[in-house]
Amino acid sequence: GGPVSTALLGRTADNKTGPPVACLPFRALDDGNATPRFMRPTLHHCPASKDAVHQLKQPFGVFVTPMARPEEGEEPVPVVDCSMTGPVRCGRCKAYVNCFVKWLNNGMKWQCNLCMMVNETPSIYYSGLDGAGQRMDTSIRPELGRGSVDFVVPQSYCVRPPQEPIYAAVVDASPGAVASGFTAHCLEMLTQAVQQGSFKGGQKAKLGIIAFDTQVTYFQLKSEDTEVMSVVMPDVDDPFAPIPGDTWLLPAVGEDGGAAPVEKFRLISEHILKHAATSQAGSHSGGSQVFSAACGVAAMQSAAAGLHALGGRIMLFCHGPPLLGSGWLRPREHVADYGTEREPAMFRPVSTSSKAKEEKEAAELYKRITETCAVRQVSVHLFITDGGVSSGASRGTLPSSYCDIATLSQLCKVTGGGLRFVDGATGKDGMLTSSALETLSVSLSHCIADAAANESVLKVRCSAGLRCTGYNGPGFQRTDQEIEVAACDATSTWFAELKHDTSLKDEERVHIQAALLYTTTEGQRVVRVHNLCLLASTSLPELFRIADLDCIVAANLRNASRQLMSEGVSKVREHTTDKCVEALYQYRINCAKSSPPGQLILPESLKLMPLLTVGALKSPILRPNLADAARGATPPDPRADERAFALFLLDTLSPSHIHRLMQPRFFNLGDLRAATGSSSGPGALVTGSQIHAALPAQLSLSSEHLLDEHCLLLDCNLCFYLWLGRKVPREVLLDLFGVENAGDFNTLQLSDGGDLAHKVRLILKELRHGMPFHAPLKIISAGKKDAEEMRFLNCLIEDKTKHEMSYVDYLCAVHRKIQLRMG
Repeated sequence: GGPVSTALLGRTADNKTGPPVACLPFRALDDGNATPRFMRPTLHHCPASKDAVHQLKQPFGVFVTPMARPEEGEEPVPVVDCSMTGPVRCGRCKAYVNCFVKWLNNGMKWQCNLCMMVNETPSIYYSGLDGAGQRMDTSIRPELGRGSVDFVVPQSYCVRPPQEPIYAAVVDASPGAVASGFTAHCLEMLTQAVQQGSFKGGQKAKLGIIAFDTQVTYFQLKSEDTEVMSVVMPDVDDPFAPIPGDTWLLPAVGEDGGAAPVEKFRLISEHILKHAATSQAGSHSGGSQVFSAACGVAAMQSAAAGLHALGGRIMLFCHGPPLLGSGWLRPREHVADYGTEREPAMFRPVSTSSKAKEEKEAAELYKRITETCAVRQVSVHLFITDGGVSSGASRGTLPSSYCDIATLSQLCKVTGGGLRFVDGATGKDGMLTSSALETLSVSLSHCIADAAANESVLKVRCSAGLRCTGYNGPGFQRTDQEIEVAACDATSTWFAELKHDTSLKDEERVHIQAALLYTTTEGQRVVRVHNLCLLASTSLPELFRIADLDCIVAANLRNASRQLMSEGVSKVREHTTDKCVEALYQYRINCAKSSPPGQLILPESLKLMPLLTVGALKSPILRPNLADAARGATPPDPRADERAFALFLLDTLSPSHIHRLMQPRFFNLGDLRAATGSSSGPGALVTGSQIHAALPAQLSLSSEHLLDEHCLLLDCNLCFYLWLGRKVPREVLLDLFGVENAGDFNTLQLSDGGDLAHKVRLILKELRHGMPFHAPLKIISAGKKDAEEMRFLNCLIEDKTKHEMSYVDYLCAVHRKIQLRMG
């Protein structure tokens, strides 16, 4: 019962079993086919014709996560040095040699498994064949035995010198950011990362710090390295780089490969805070909270201009939206618009087709900014707080700042950067809460650790008869065949849509090859190739049998995300339900005709489709706001920024992460207390693993578990809720929080010494494993009926709510629609 299967998952070319469930950890063995960690098709048998795809009513394509991290116990992707001659490729379709090609004429020639062209084997690559027609050197050539491989490629694969590992931190130093502790914390995080040698790239890694408020300031150190010199860029309406990049970028790693001297960065941090304190003293007199406008996007543009010949990663730290300079955004959030037909405008990016001149100009500017950054190989990683509310204020009030995540997220999505949207709640002293500070710290650690590839180009090639028609995911597409992305991280995922040109034969092998040309964080040019082999099938029951439900629902939701850009929430919700009904109806009429008409028949592979669909409808992606939110009777849930953030995650993450957006996980922490003192079981490390903890049994997502004496944990992906019943025993509170009386829930934190608290921390670590962002823990009490508890209850997707039917009712509604279709 551990979270990681001890059995290795092998997927051979002719495998007729389905994939592992996307939401559960697994270990995979690469035996020639890329593992599901890298490539997951929606259908694990390829439909033999476009008619079969039409009958299935399922999306047909493959999710590609090219830089996914191997799980504990898995082998890393092997590296093949082809830096002198380049990898062997097909002369017609340019596919890379792999273990599925056919060797001819005793190895003198080889036949491409994609386009079937016969190629000459380069003399330097020649090897004789054995009695089975396989090359003698297969065991020592990873590309002929493994489904995934890295080819180190020569200079001919570069259009410019390989990008060096360059990081630019652009930090908000406006009065509001300084007063809340945001600026000081960001600078301290960066200094610690340098001290710990966290930045990837070895001795080549460089970091520059830029500060902004109403203007942009660069920092240089004089020759003595003891005095900081500021260079101001005052023109925030037309930003430029005031000094060359090599003058403000400093080594982020020491000469011996260890930690760099951090004193330079400490001097710059102290200079920024000292200058900001002086400016604040002159502009602010009294009051616990300070709000101020800043030019965040203009500062990012200036940094990108400084990196135009170098490329690199810009980490933009904003304490609110850009309200000054180039890229400033007009606040578009209006409480009265929630629950109305005007709501979608708040979670969509500003549009170039808008009739409003101001919005159209802003949209055109953001389009230019993102494309310029993408072409310059500059990725933007945004860390932004929403301004928050005081912990002493009512959570029913809207936070002070609407950030327009929908528009700002385009900076990240087009360049391949990450987005971390942090709840900027402040305490009574006006300072950011410890939870917000922790989220910022862990988010930066993830951003640095996840850095995997720079200046990347992805292309998916297919067997004759199939073609890739488009990519849904991060990046910038200049041609139909490939997608460019300035940065590709460990969780960056694309959905490659496939279509038929001609029909295929039953049981014919179908090949899909995904190739990512990229620069490593050490500055080496590499092509990572993933190969997938499927069997074609003309049998609809067989196609349904090993369909991948997680991928199908994720692909449908990505299409729904596109629809939300032009249609209302209610219409997209109807379309999502129709997709579920259509899939189950097609199975009913094509594969289960003989069953009684009144019986609900679900294919084994899709039996949970109604549950995942109702989860999607109740998720932040598609959950509707009630009309009373517009009247201010209830706070909106989700807010426009929250929905836009969820849509960004949906468009950039893998099916396993998307599954968790739709399907929260619910646990009774009483199961941990029952196992107190045990070295195994829930809350303890799994036997044979150094990192994975065993989870308690999952509960159904229903309020029937909300008993007074229960202590429950809900994982809803974006955050965790720790729910405490009214009569939780004192010893549980003492073990968890080190107090006998809960008191103010906003101040509660897990204790350092309690055995139960230790196990909860291990559980949280396990649930956060592999996530590209930090989900904070929120503690709520039963019966308070505040906004946070309402959000918690909305995550119990099997229950009926004000605006949603229960899972059982939804299942009955789907059944009725299928029966109506059947006449």
